[in-house]
Amino acid sequence: MGYALPAALGAAVGNPGRTVFAVCGDGAFQMNVQELATCSYYDIPVKTIVLNNGKLGMVRQFQTIFLKKRYAATDLGKHVDFCTVAKGFGVEAIRVTDKKDLAKALKRAVSVKGPVVLDVETDPDTYCFPMVPPGKKSVEAIFSPEDWEG
Repeated sequence: MGYALPAALGAAVGNPGRTVFAVCGDGAFQMNVQELATCSYYDIPVKTIVLNNGKLGMVRQFQTIFLKKRYAATDLGKHVDFCTVAKGFGVEAIRVTDKKDLAKALKRAVSVKGPVVLDVETDPDTYCFPMVPPGKKSVEAIFSPEDWEG
């Protein structure tokens, strides 16, 4: 968690001329958002897609599936404006509130020479699979909530 932006930054520096995307949730993005300063200062053209659901999404998914919706400490709220944050670092930002606008926003992001943050509004109950149940091996990953027999 929090690794996508710094990893993408390194990938972009190591692969000049290639388009590099970082894809992360809003909670993970907040862990290393300060790396936008590095991207801006050195003009490292990372395109960051923030899946903004106002939650710690993977933890919430875990609590939904394995803990019978006993939620604790996963609500981040929608009070952070990631576009304003990005602009504060000198990085272009694009807000996407409707999935029908995503393709256009991605094309715009790729056309920008420098770094870009796409703040993509996402439903808090969108799942991410596969995932490994607690105490299980990776070969026992589940691919939907219905796969869990716990």
